[in-house]
Amino acid sequence: MTALVLTLALVGCRPDSEPTAADTAPEVTERVSPAPAPVVLPVVEPVQPPAPTVVTPVTYEEAEAAWNERDYVRATELFTRYIDQKPENPWGHYMLGLSARKAGELEIAELAFRETLMLDDTHVKSWQNLARTLLDGGRSDDALSVLIEADSLSPENGINHRLRGRALHQAGELISAADAYREAILINESDAWAINNLALVLVDDKRYEQALTALAQAVSIAPDNATFQNNLGMALELRGFFRAAELAYGRAVDLNIDYERAQSNLDRVVAVEGIDPSEISIETLAQAFIDEVNTWRDEYVARELGPAPELTDVDS
Repeated sequence: MTALVLTLALVGCRPDSEPTAADTAPEVTERVSPAPAPVVLPVVEPVQPPAPTVVTPVTYEEAEAAWNERDYVRATELFTRYIDQKPENPWGHYMLGLSARKAGELEIAELAFRETLMLDDTHVKSWQNLARTLLDGGRSDDALSVLIEADSLSPENGINHRLRGRALHQAGELISAADAYREAILINESDAWAINNLALVLVDDKRYEQALTALAQAVSIAPDNATFQNNLGMALELRGFFRAAELAYGRAVDLNIDYERAQSNLDRVVAVEGIDPSEISIETLAQAFIDEVNTWRDEYVARELGPAPELTDVDS
């Protein structure tokens, strides 16, 4: 009986076959995926078309008023808008050039003057102000070319000679620059700017005494010009007349309280002690310059007419 029981136990423990995948697979339970979240679309407002830009017309008088008020930035803006409306008006381009140059916008100024000349190439002032603009940008050669055109239209115009003097001075040609300024002065003896500019050439050439007489005359013609007073002070200082220079610099500052260079010059000479070696008379110095101009005139006439013919006896 015992043997029979053991036999049956062994038979029951021996597998009939290899285990199947179904027998060994883990129990699978059904999983329910959560429902996807609803997609919420953004609310899009309807796009409104941009409102039309309303451009207010600019009149010439409005732009000119800004120029007269010395608001050169505003004048540049207004004249730019004006020529968009009236591109055929040369005066709009010309005034834009003047305004832009004063505002320091040299490229705009140059283009405006050239556009003026495209519309009217006989306008001498446009040639002259184009030359000034080029000189402001340090383009002396270009300015000289422009002044040839101005001379062809108005050969006796002293401003052309004065501007040529500026261009030649800028190019370092002191002798030619001085000659150009003298020609301008012979055409107009009251051209204080030509006289002042001639003096600056003479200072660069270290001819201080002649520069002093020229600046005395410039101040006599235009006593309220702060630049001339400052330059007179400079010439006096270079000649050693520090007290007279102090007075001239002081006048320049009184005329233009924001004139920093004149104030700096005044501060410098005030610190110099001592009295001037002699008394200075601005009137006497100015008269010396007038006398010199008369000699230029005599020399010019003699050069143009040539030597006087010799007189010979005629046997009648």
